[in-house]
Amino acid sequence: MTLERINNLFYIGLLVSFLIFLLPSEYKMAVYTPNLLGWSMLVLSLISFSIYFWLLIIDFKKKNYKRLQKRTLFLVIIIGVSVAYWFYQAYSLGNV
Repeated sequence: MTLERINNLFYIGLLVSFLIFLLPSEYKMAVYTPNLLGWSMLVLSLISFSIYFWLLIIDFKKKNYKRLQKRTLFLVIIIGVSVAYWFYQAYSLGNV
């Protein structure tokens, strides 16, 4: 795989994982464990983080800081929005 495809895989995987995260929890949970949609969110998240750290090392070696900065900003924005949404859901359900 080329580096561009791996980079695109990171963005697509993280974005799909984020969109699944925004779905209500009853769509992602079975009785005691995550259902297929929940497992796919977990797997995509782990793959995206693994690809992020792999590309981080490659970008440091090639001194490609602009790409690294863009990817890190995208990751931080996704994590920030996810945490904000998580607290919003907890507050609206009375769990906070």
